[in-house]
Amino acid sequence: MNKHTVFLSEALHSDALALLTSHCTIVSTFDNPEQIEGIITRKIPVTAEIMAQCPRLRVISDHGTGTDQIDLAEAKKRGIIVKNTPGENAESVAELAVSFMLSLLFKVKQNDSGLCAGTFSKWGLSELNGNELFGKKIGFIGSGFTAQRTAEIVRTAFSCSVFCFNPHRSATELSALGFSKIDTLAQLFQTMDIVSVNVPLTAETKNLVNERIFAVANPALLLVNTSRGGIVNEHDLFRALDSHCIAGAASDVFEQEPPESKNPLLSLSNFIATLHVAGSTEESLRRVGLKTVENLLAAFEAK
Repeated sequence: MNKHTVFLSEALHSDALALLTSHCTIVSTFDNPEQIEGIITRKIPVTAEIMAQCPRLRVISDHGTGTDQIDLAEAKKRGIIVKNTPGENAESVAELAVSFMLSLLFKVKQNDSGLCAGTFSKWGLSELNGNELFGKKIGFIGSGFTAQRTAEIVRTAFSCSVFCFNPHRSATELSALGFSKIDTLAQLFQTMDIVSVNVPLTAETKNLVNERIFAVANPALLLVNTSRGGIVNEHDLFRALDSHCIAGAASDVFEQEPPESKNPLLSLSNFIATLHVAGSTEESLRRVGLKTVENLLAAFEAK
């Protein structure tokens, strides 16, 4: 049996790589694009130009939930199947989101950086007093797998009330997922203690959270983004944090990854940054990697 030729753009978990190797011929360059029948991508863009170079391309399998790096319109026009792995990394991303909430509430960055710099001369400084997560109102932008899992954790472990802004779902639909519906994004930012961003990056969500929203926000609000860079306008977020329109923010994602060291957000004591690692746990990478390969193989079998 002839093996399908698959371009692999980035590393896979060893178990997923073994599965792929047993069924396909793997290439890591575009030296012979006319031979490529499948592409596995995580962050590398798959553009119309790339598709045009690969006349035998039948399937693009995305290692993750977001497909914003794939030209979906071009793939549809060419009859190329596009698959992703929704929900497979939800546990890891949800756990990081909750850790962000706790870290912001307990001012972990301020404590750590001050201790490391030797700036504290005594114990019991009032400016380091934090807050509990228990009983807080948590608002979600989006209601997908990760939002649902994060909501479940904070609801059951910390007795939080959970709310959701999703204009595409009714109050009844959101209630079935465990959320109370909030009608507008402005209302979410005005009334919540913490807001978690859990939507894909699309034309609709680009710069969704911006200066207009921050202007009406609860000044004690904490913002958490484990979704995609570009949904929260970084310039506007810096101004909101610097001027205390909101109290703090944490983000695993940026418009440019990694962000430049001169990104002004990184200079703020009330901002926590990680390098798009929410799904990069051993357990998540295995689940996502295997599902990515299984999606690819299933698509080959279907055509």
